[in-house]
Amino acid sequence: GLFVGLGESMLASGRHGEAIAPLRRALALGATSQRVYPALGRCFHERGRFVAAAACFEAALDAGADPKGVAADLDATMRRLGEAGQRWRKFLSG
Repeated sequence: GLFVGLGESMLASGRHGEAIAPLRRALALGATSQRVYPALGRCFHERGRFVAAAACFEAALDAGADPKGVAADLDATMRRLGEAGQRWRKFLSG
């Protein structure tokens, strides 16, 4: 859709902060979660919003996104979160 393409284009051109709004709009309008959540996660990661990025990557995996790329992005984000990220992951798992 239009908002997915716009958000992905902004992300590709390094406009991470600007890409967040159209990607969120795409989700609200029913865009494919496994396509949008990885891009949204990368936007948040690049903006230093690591908890939001991790949540997006987890949602992407839950939605059926390709685990290879998303798992690598999630691992990079979790490394940035450090011990807090590990505690958060443990909390989510049970």
